[in-house]
This record gives sequence, structure tokens and C-alpha cells, in this order.
Amino acid sequence: KHGGHRRSGRECAPRFRGRTAWRATLDAKHVRDEFREPVIHLWLGRDAHLVHYPVSAGRRINVVAVVTDKAKTESWSAPGRREDLLKRFAPRQWATAARDLINDTDRWQTWSLYDRPARRRWGQGAMTLLGDAAHPTVPFIAQGAAMMTETSVEMKIISAVSNILPNTPLEQALHTIMEELGPPHFD
Repeated sequence: KHGGHRRSGRECAPRFRGRTAWRATLDAKHVRDEFREPVIHLWLGRDAHLVHYPVSAGRRINVVAVVTDKAKTESWSAPGRREDLLKRFAPRQWATAARDLINDTDRWQTWSLYDRPARRRWGQGAMTLLGDAAHPTVPFIAQGAAMMTETSVEMKIISAVSNILPNTPLEQALHTIMEELGPPHFD
């Protein structure tokens, strides 16, 4: 449950962020033609957003809605009722196309969104955390791609350590680089 934070000797409880993510996948045959295009679609609204895109070589559509919520659970896959989600996407505030996507499936899974404070140090001993493990964040507006890019840059830095500090043990070199980079910033 607490992953690398516990193993690195720093225990900190997850913080509920007051939001719940709803996820479903549906057969691409049941959506509008434009939603089958290999494009990420993003709908923004008050206290919610909806993102959807094709997966499984275009055969299915992944739909994720993130809404403001006071109720929290610790499950990653609690069942959700379509009717409850549709209440968050009122007809007068959301386009019909967005509501149709929500209405096109009755198999929703929900999970409450949590995060943790950013770590001051990313490593201890021979262990160094990267990406979301070093600075957890909620999966907002398809941030997975941004985190993947960030982690690939971090991996490039680590792979270059031997060239930057050739006569330095890896553990010391990583510590030096992470100290130079400083803690992650979220501006």
C-alpha cells in the first residue's frame, strides 16, 4: 500500500484529493465516428473533466471522468453506477456527445484519488525513485503521457551518470545529480 515510501524509511499516509475517477471501456462500434479517430478527446467543465481515446488498436474506447467528490474509498475498482456519474454531467452544462459517452456503458469502475507530498530526496542508498514514485500526483487530464516523458528523461540522466562522473560509484553519482536537480516543482 505504501510502496517505496515505506521501504525508503519514510512513512507518510496518502492524502485524499477530493476527487474520484470513473473509468470504463466500450466497444468502438457504439461511439460517434469522430471518437474512433486516434486522438485524445478532452472535455473540461466545472468540477469535472472527461477524457477519452481509442485503445486496443481502435477496437475499444477508454473513457475516464474525474469529478469533485467528498466520498472516499481505498479501492482501485469499486463499481460505479452510470446514473450517479450522469448527475455530475448535467445536460445544461455538458455537450450531448460527452453525456452520450457516459451513457453508452453501464460498467463503470471508480477510485478515489490520493497523492503524497513530494519527496525531498529521491534516493537512499542504492535505491533511487523515479517519476510518480518520487513525486506522486493525481492522474489529471491524461498526465500519464507527461510522466512517461519525464521518466524517460530521468532514465537518460541515469544512463549518462557514468559519463558525467566516470570514477564515482553509481550511488554517490545519483545522489550528486539528484541534489543538483533539487526537489520536483509543481508550478
